[in-house]
Amino acid sequence: MRLKIETPQRAQALQITNNGSEDLEAQVRIMRWTQVDGEDRLAPTDDVVVSPAILRVAPGKPQTVRVVRLQEGPVSNEASYRVLVDELPRKPSSNEPTGITVLVRYSIPLFVQAASTQSKGPARPANLDQVQTQVIPGANGHESWRPVMQLTGACAGVHPVETCGDTGRHFWLAWAAAGLMSAFHPGAAQAQSCYINSGLSMNFGLVTGSGRAASSSVNYTCAPDYSSARNTLYYQVCLFIGPGTSSTGTSPRRMTNYHGDYLYYDLFSDPVRSQPIGAPGSTPVYQILTAVAPGATVAVRAPLYGWVYAGQAVSAGGGSVSFSSSGVHAYYDNGCTVAASNLNFGRVTPPQAAVHETSRISVQCASGTPWRVALDNGLNFDGGMRRMAGAGGYVKYQLYKDESHTDVWGGEATDMREGATDANGTVASLTVYGEVPPQPEVQTGAYTDTVVVTLHY
Repeated sequence: MRLKIETPQRAQALQITNNGSEDLEAQVRIMRWTQVDGEDRLAPTDDVVVSPAILRVAPGKPQTVRVVRLQEGPVSNEASYRVLVDELPRKPSSNEPTGITVLVRYSIPLFVQAASTQSKGPARPANLDQVQTQVIPGANGHESWRPVMQLTGACAGVHPVETCGDTGRHFWLAWAAAGLMSAFHPGAAQAQSCYINSGLSMNFGLVTGSGRAASSSVNYTCAPDYSSARNTLYYQVCLFIGPGTSSTGTSPRRMTNYHGDYLYYDLFSDPVRSQPIGAPGSTPVYQILTAVAPGATVAVRAPLYGWVYAGQAVSAGGGSVSFSSSGVHAYYDNGCTVAASNLNFGRVTPPQAAVHETSRISVQCASGTPWRVALDNGLNFDGGMRRMAGAGGYVKYQLYKDESHTDVWGGEATDMREGATDANGTVASLTVYGEVPPQPEVQTGAYTDTVVVTLHY
């Protein structure tokens, strides 16, 4: 995940969600970010600020943090920063045993740069109706196609005979029209018709691994009886939607990105998303009865409901990755999450021999994301050893990456734990090996320390 502010834009939003079972208290800071000899260097800055800087997030709730650039005007060179989100320690209870509280730090890249000058392609007409009637926006926003429809006797198994132009997403209306008193024969009723006014435009916005819903509509117009009979017409309209440019079929449909990866979704006729809309030839789940009185057309809005499926493994691409398919768009959040459990050495006598315990850190990222996990030295580091503090002084301990307790897990680049998320987006579970060396002179009592976990990706 990364944030970007393109001038003259001066602000960006960061959403923090608490997936835990207790309130989360956190501090948010901005640091200027440079690299010297391949090593990250962070320095305080007043160029960019955040609001709020201290926050409390309830379980299962999101909190939006505003990231604001204070300087006005354009920038000549890209400036790099890090947004640090630090979990704040809670006050321990009096009966908690000796152990280490593990806190999480997110380090999120932020780039301030001049606005992109990449071409957006040809502009679309402000009002398509003034340019050409019955024009449907295509997959790239400026191609078009015209559905050609025929009057039919029933909806089931019927669809138009022709489509032209754009090979992207197509809509089909199958419909039947009848007079108030007598049925029209197909050969005598070609003037009575329905036509689609606009193509589908559905934007899911920012999608996460939890999935996301969206809604849109297709608008069509049905013509009145222009004959001398002046009957009220009743149209039984069935809506079909083709698979689009990126799908091999429907249910599920799919969008694609520049990696060639796919994001799966479906389109439904109902808000509870139980009736997926199929292509021509499928069972018509979307049927609308439309009455048209003599002398005036009737415009109808047919709502559509979309759902991007949860739990998809999407390749990393930095920040949010754009997906699209013939008028359907989404941005997939390529952020990472990290969680850690506390390390508890338990109740022991002053150690005559080494005491060993473990805890776990979980890392979840988009598939293919490389990452590094750093542990700081805690609050009481001295003489090359981490230390827990208590009423009786200090207890030395150390944290390791390996079960043999030889490879210290630290915060420098060479001391971090490295890895990459697999193609399935599997959560990586990392073991922290803790050791308290022999210290028979330690006074009895409770001893604690706080270690911050930082995820770099």
